[in-house]
Amino acid sequence: MDITNITAPNCAFAFRRVRIRTLFIINGRLDETRLKSALTTLIRDHWRLLGARIIGDLKKFQLFYHVPYESFPKDYDLFKWSSEDVDSSINKAIPELNATPSKTAVLPIDVRKLSAKFEPRDGAWPFHLGDAQSDPLLLVHLTLFTDATVMMLSIPHIVCDALGLGSILRAWLGLMQGETPAPMVGVGVDLLPGRKPFGEYAQEEVRGKRRTRVKGKLDGVLVPLGFVPQLVRNPKEVRSVLLFPTGVVEGLRERVVQGFREKGEEDPGLTNLDVITAILTKLSRLDARKKHMLSLSQTVNLRGRIPELSDPDAVKGFIQNGLLYSTSRFRFHHGIPLGEIARGNRESIRRTLEPDTIDLYMAIQRELTRKCQGQHICEPLEKSYHVTNWSSAWRGLDFTPALESAAKEERGGKVPKVVVLGEALELGLPCRFSSVVMCKTEEGYWINFSVAEPTLRAVKKYLAEDPELKNMRI
Repeated sequence: MDITNITAPNCAFAFRRVRIRTLFIINGRLDETRLKSALTTLIRDHWRLLGARIIGDLKKFQLFYHVPYESFPKDYDLFKWSSEDVDSSINKAIPELNATPSKTAVLPIDVRKLSAKFEPRDGAWPFHLGDAQSDPLLLVHLTLFTDATVMMLSIPHIVCDALGLGSILRAWLGLMQGETPAPMVGVGVDLLPGRKPFGEYAQEEVRGKRRTRVKGKLDGVLVPLGFVPQLVRNPKEVRSVLLFPTGVVEGLRERVVQGFREKGEEDPGLTNLDVITAILTKLSRLDARKKHMLSLSQTVNLRGRIPELSDPDAVKGFIQNGLLYSTSRFRFHHGIPLGEIARGNRESIRRTLEPDTIDLYMAIQRELTRKCQGQHICEPLEKSYHVTNWSSAWRGLDFTPALESAAKEERGGKVPKVVVLGEALELGLPCRFSSVVMCKTEEGYWINFSVAEPTLRAVKKYLAEDPELKNMRI
C-alpha cells in the first residue's frame, strides 16, 4: 500500500470527523450506467486518491491516505454506490421545490432530515468519518424519478471542501464528454502559504484578539459561557431553508451603495454575498433582547488568490481544503444599518486576503491543528455568527453529459436546472450560530438557516410584513 500524508490544513479540528453531505437535485433523469462508469474511470485512471482509505488517529492530526500500489485490485471498492427508481414525479417527494416566490421565503425544509430520505434504504450512511473509517471516501446514492434525479453524495471534509467537491464533479462529468481531467495537485504536499513558521511570529500576532488566533486556557471556558443563556432559554432549534430572490438582494445592494454615495462615502465594492451575510446576521438575531458584541466571520476561498493556486489547471486539480476565515467585530443592535454590517464584512475579507495576513493566518491554522483547537472565532462572553458560501462551487456545473438520451432530447440542449442542498456539521452541535449559502438558481439564493423557535416565528412575521426587505434599515 502507498501511504500519503494528509496535510495539516486538511486535518483542522472542524474537519476531522465531518462528512460533507450534499443533495444534487437535477431536473432530468441521469444515465446511471454511464455515470458510474465515468466515476470508476476517474478514480482508476486519473484521481486515484479518491479511492483511498483514511488511516491514523482522528483525535490527533496524524492522518494518512492508504492507496493500493500502482493499480486497484478488481474487487476493490473504489466508492460505495446504490440507487433507487421511483415511478413518480419529484414534486411528490419534495413539493417545496415548486415554490418559486418573487419575494423572500422561508421554506419548511430541514436539510438534514431531507438528506436522510435519500440515503440507501438498506442502511443509513455513516454520518461522521469515525463511524465507519474503513468505508470508501465517496458514497453515492441516486434516486431516479420520472422527471428528475436526486444524487446524494457524502465525502469526508478532510478530503475536500465544497469547491473541491465541485472540481470532482466537473472532472467526473467532463470524462463523460471526452475531456481528460487536469492532474490532481497537492497530494501529500502542503501547497498553501505559510513561508514563515509559527514560532517566528510575535505572541501578539498569533494571539491577537478579534480574529483568527491561538486560544488561551481561559477561552475554552469563557467563550462558551457567552452562548449558554440563549441555549438554556430556547434549547430547541428549527431548521429551514431561506430563499432570497436575486432581484431582492441586488436591489438591497444598490440601495446600500447609493446610501454610501449620498453620505459622500466611497463604494466599498460590496458583493451580493456581503449583503446576504448582513441580512442573515440581522434575521438570526431578530428577537435579541440586548445590544451585544458580535464577531461575524466568513469562510474565504484561497483558489485563484495565491501564487500556488493561480494557474487554472492547478485550481481544477486542487480538491483539498483551501480556506481562511475573515472576521469583523462590532456592537450589534436592531438599529444597526445593513450597509454597516456588509461593509465591515467586505473590509475584513480584503484584510484577510493580504499576502502577509494569509501567511499569518495559515501559520495560526497549522498551530491550531497541532493543538487540536477549533477555528471558532469569538471573544470571551461575547457572541459570534458565521456564514459559508457554497454557491460558487457549483457555478456553471452542467449535468447534460450525464442525462439519459430521452432527457437530453426533451431538453433540446438546455442545461438542466440543479438545486444543491447540504451541510457539513457534526451531530449534536447547535446550528443556530452559522448559515450556509448552499446554491444559487434562477429563483435566487438557497440558504441553510437554523434558529431557535421564537426567532423563527419573529423571522416569519417580519418577512410576511416586508417580504422584499424594503423597510430594512440600510
